[in-house]
Amino acid sequence: DADPSAPVPDVYTYTSVLDAYSQASRGAPMAVRGRVTTEHVDRLLDHMAARGVAPNTNTYNVAIAAWARSGRKEEAAARALEILGAMGGDAPPDVLSYSGAIDALSRSGMEDAPARAEEILAGLEERYREGRRRREEHAVRPNDYCLNGVLNAWARSKAPGAALHAEQLMRRYLKKNAVLRADSISFGSVVNAYI
Repeated sequence: DADPSAPVPDVYTYTSVLDAYSQASRGAPMAVRGRVTTEHVDRLLDHMAARGVAPNTNTYNVAIAAWARSGRKEEAAARALEILGAMGGDAPPDVLSYSGAIDALSRSGMEDAPARAEEILAGLEERYREGRRRREEHAVRPNDYCLNGVLNAWARSKAPGAALHAEQLMRRYLKKNAVLRADSISFGSVVNAYI
């Protein structure tokens, strides 16, 4: 029998445990790390739901990042996008949510990953501009991690013209009126695309 006076895990406890699983497996071989981490992440998310503990934005971000770094390629991208799609209400996506999903796509090796990652960035940028027009206080602004994730996806792509597309995309974010600015990592990604 459970002690009714015992502390009950809350969303912060679960999020800390999720993050600990994600961090603890970093030294393990990729095949083990990806499987173990993602199984723990999904099991904890299920456990939270069974206990009536709603994930917050941070919880989802930790889960997305764990999947993105899991090495499970297409499965990781699909799961990260699924988690991103589940966000809303009291747990709206923030810039880390979007950059994590872009990172998962970038690492996936899927043929359509660069275009899908760029689509997420373009949608985020458009929602940010619209939010600013409406003077929304919490409009999510894309950051350099979002841009560099998209550039990395193009750099890893084997599609004809991928390097040129990455360069053109980066140049778009060198303009003064851009929502975000390309940085030295952006340039490095474009160089890698040509190598």
